[in-house]
Amino acid sequence: MNTLRIDGRQAASVLRADWDTIERAELGEVLVALSVHRWVGTSSGQWHPPVGGYLNIDVADIERPLRDKEKDLPQYKAIFDECWLIIYAPPLHASSFFDFEALTPHMFSSAFDRVAFVDVSLGRYVLVA
Repeated sequence: MNTLRIDGRQAASVLRADWDTIERAELGEVLVALSVHRWVGTSSGQWHPPVGGYLNIDVADIERPLRDKEKDLPQYKAIFDECWLIIYAPPLHASSFFDFEALTPHMFSSAFDRVAFVDVSLGRYVLVA
């Protein structure tokens, strides 16, 4: 628990749970991050999930940008010996939540040398091709 100070005064107590803490509490299926704020002088706290949304399990949403980028691959191969594609979920953006259990390594074939799906908010990735 951390104590915040604003203008030299004790403003609030804050508790933050990271991914590992949430996983140990067996809440990984429903939470990504959580902050709890308790303002001095109050008897209740404010719970602030940074963003919320349903986890996407439609792997076509991962495969679609892969196939679109493969159209440009001949241009890349003319310049580079090896070409990787990184498909990423924008940090803490509700429309980018994807259920990693729906992804398996090398689930797609691709002309790219490697294809990774990365969620920077979670610090997780899967090499999907």
